[in-house]
Amino acid sequence: MKLSVIVCTTNQRKELEKCLFSIKPREDIELLVVNNSLSKIITKSKARVITEGKPGLSRARNTGWQKARGEYVAYIDDDAIASPNWIRQIVHFIAKHPSIEVFGGLYHRHSEYALPGWMPRNYGTKDCGYTVSRLKIG
Repeated sequence: MKLSVIVCTTNQRKELEKCLFSIKPREDIELLVVNNSLSKIITKSKARVITEGKPGLSRARNTGWQKARGEYVAYIDDDAIASPNWIRQIVHFIAKHPSIEVFGGLYHRHSEYALPGWMPRNYGTKDCGYTVSRLKIG
């Protein structure tokens, strides 16, 4: 089993480096950065960097999975910080549920800037829960 971790960015160097540092990649994990900007990005990590010149997060994510070499992909944005056991939990979940094709988890928003007062305090934080269930077609 091989996992590709895809980090989408729009040339946000400072946030990207914090995100990449938090991932703590392993030898059996591919780390892929999709830069959704025409500006060249240089990273200190061992990530493979791909440029997607057309704007849009969904375009960057689609480019990422199309270029990924892993059987599974995990997405994280440049403004997110991975928990210390994030990759281990993903690998464990895949091993426990090999027929699962889609999964999510808990993530917390990270930013150098405070949210405006009118935004909900938990904006950018999501908990997909711990239950395994079937998705309904349509």
